[in-house]
Amino acid sequence: GQGKPLPCLVVIHGGPFGASPRDAFLFQRNMFVGMGLAVLTVNYRGSTGFGEDFLNALLGKIGEVDVDDCGNLVRAALSEHSSIIDKDRVGVYGGSHGGYLTGWLIGHPEYRSLFSCSALWNPVLCLPYNMQATDIPDWVTACGKDEPLQYAYTAEDNALFWDKSPFSVVKNVTCPALLLVGTKDLRVPPHQSVHYYYTLRSQGVDARLHTYPESGHSIANMEHNIDAQLNLALWFADKLDAPMPYGLAPIAE
Repeated sequence: GQGKPLPCLVVIHGGPFGASPRDAFLFQRNMFVGMGLAVLTVNYRGSTGFGEDFLNALLGKIGEVDVDDCGNLVRAALSEHSSIIDKDRVGVYGGSHGGYLTGWLIGHPEYRSLFSCSALWNPVLCLPYNMQATDIPDWVTACGKDEPLQYAYTAEDNALFWDKSPFSVVKNVTCPALLLVGTKDLRVPPHQSVHYYYTLRSQGVDARLHTYPESGHSIANMEHNIDAQLNLALWFADKLDAPMPYGLAPIAE
């Protein structure tokens, strides 16, 4: 009802060298707002639009400064807008690098308690695997080591990239997680999401996995994309106790 704190959804952009624009007229953001969610969009270090130094501050420091920026901004929003946001109904969602950050946040010892549910769209979860399988391995070395791509791959590289992976903190995850995965994603190959899903299930975490055959990184196929968007809406309506969108029925158990 009017005056009651709202459930909140933290939406994290991918890239990582992209941005969450202030433009409210975006389909997905409007869908979330239309469900009665307070939406918090985050521009962490590495985002575009804040100068070259801000963008380059992420190089070699993924899994560190970007995670802290997101976690601290969520804390600040909960503190400064406590009359608007229900701190017990906060979800987090992102795709690609946004999914990477979502995986980090729900497993991070300092930030995981902030979130009651999550959704990850073609997320980067295991950097050693992604280094070998992605179509842009230079992204892994640039963001993970601040170095150009070298075809020599050492045990030290493997250990460093593992430490920067959300999989390194998966044992800490307790909040429900929805994974949306294109089976033909060349940018962030899907096997890491499948492994992550089964790992969560083995820990007793409420996890769901939706795979989209022949879809790639953006899940751009019209039918697949609509299905993914509706599953996002239904998931957060259920987990955040928010109104169902478009008159849809609740998720069947």
